[in-house]
Amino acid sequence: MSLFANLLSQFISDSPYSIKKLSDECNVDRTVIQKYISGERLPNSYKNIEKIINKLTLTKKQKKNLRKTYDIEKIGIDKYNHFIKLKQIIENINHININHIEINYNLNTKHTIAKNIDELIINIHFIINDAINSKNNTLKLYIPTNNILYSTIINSFYLSHNFHIKQILHLENDQENYKNMLNLIQFDNCFFTLLSQNVITKYNYNNFISTLSHYISYSYMICSEQYTLLIDSQLSSGILLTNEISQFLNHQFDIIFKNSQIYNSQHFSSFGYLQCHHNFHYIQNRNHNILANEPSIISVIDDNLFDYHFIGNKCDYNKIKKYFSDYKNYILNLTITNTLNIYFTKSGLQAFIDTGFTCEFPKEYMTPLSKKERIFILKRFMNIINSNKNYQLHLINENYFTFPQQCIISYQENSDIMIMINSNNQNSTIFIKELTIKKEFYHFESFIKLEELEYDVIYTKHYLQQFIKNNS
Repeated sequence: MSLFANLLSQFISDSPYSIKKLSDECNVDRTVIQKYISGERLPNSYKNIEKIINKLTLTKKQKKNLRKTYDIEKIGIDKYNHFIKLKQIIENINHININHIEINYNLNTKHTIAKNIDELIINIHFIINDAINSKNNTLKLYIPTNNILYSTIINSFYLSHNFHIKQILHLENDQENYKNMLNLIQFDNCFFTLLSQNVITKYNYNNFISTLSHYISYSYMICSEQYTLLIDSQLSSGILLTNEISQFLNHQFDIIFKNSQIYNSQHFSSFGYLQCHHNFHYIQNRNHNILANEPSIISVIDDNLFDYHFIGNKCDYNKIKKYFSDYKNYILNLTITNTLNIYFTKSGLQAFIDTGFTCEFPKEYMTPLSKKERIFILKRFMNIINSNKNYQLHLINENYFTFPQQCIISYQENSDIMIMINSNNQNSTIFIKELTIKKEFYHFESFIKLEELEYDVIYTKHYLQQFIKNNS
């Protein structure tokens, strides 16, 4: 019997209801309930058991546990854990966690042999200092990201930005996508570096044959211009090398780096979302998903509104107007045959109506829309979703999914994942290219529906209609 069936059976047994009485009061066939608690049948939707749950006296924790066991049985424990991790990564985008690590060390002393973590960290600080003061100003990393050694490096980078990083991520093979969360965990831990112009990230899979593996027992290494720190597979000991052997290992790193795949590309532009989308690789006949705190309004702004609110110079106008026109044409062509799913929040909708701004448009180039124009835009939204079934709006349920502000995630299946973050009027956009992380995002929509992290299209439509009425 499944954990879900066991838990539901226990909750019913602890209640004052018999199966027959529960069946009568919930208007659910008795044999259906019996199949649920015997594990013979799993409800097609969690909504099918809400009638039963509402009759039982359950705590919030009990309801949460029952829902969790249902979701796990529906999609499997591995996929469930992956989706939960991805959800946490998205929610924490505005709160990138850098673990501040402080350690006393003497830069004039270098231990050739590091016998433990503390001695490894001393050597890491030493090699970082060499990178900062060297001509090429570069630190080369070939270590996993889910450990204190990597955190030490990123902490130093976060505090100083006085050196560049070339890093290679060692990932699980694509065919072993749901074996564990190694790839997702590494994505989470290196996310901050993906946003930096001073970091180049590449990756290879477990089946990639490293030139190091033929002649040395150390799995990982960190290189500055003069030194190489070799680290064992347990990340517990190492050896610091210099002179010819270090130069040779530096060269070996360069070979591995050259033969590794590009993990992500970065774009930094004051033109914001429009220019980033201009760089997006569109694929014909694929649905497109856009997740943001505010509603995506670009496709429903006409040329006259754009021209009226633009405050940049002529050169900038021509560029942004082209991005704007190209994007609108893309949306128009897409929704002829495929679905555009736009996810946004109630608080983001309120912010748009209060300010007349959206993070899709850079504030330095556009004046805010007037209150009348904001209502006009929202009414146009309503007209489009009423007339075009391929244009769908979804409100994010903020009780279960806290989507970050000033952030847009945009993607199509089999294309790169675009994540744009606007911080301090600086638009930083990354395109994720690595296969397993892209697949996590592609499948996340099914988890949104399963966990009811969104309100359905009908609810969204009614809410928007009432919102427009209340603000007109």
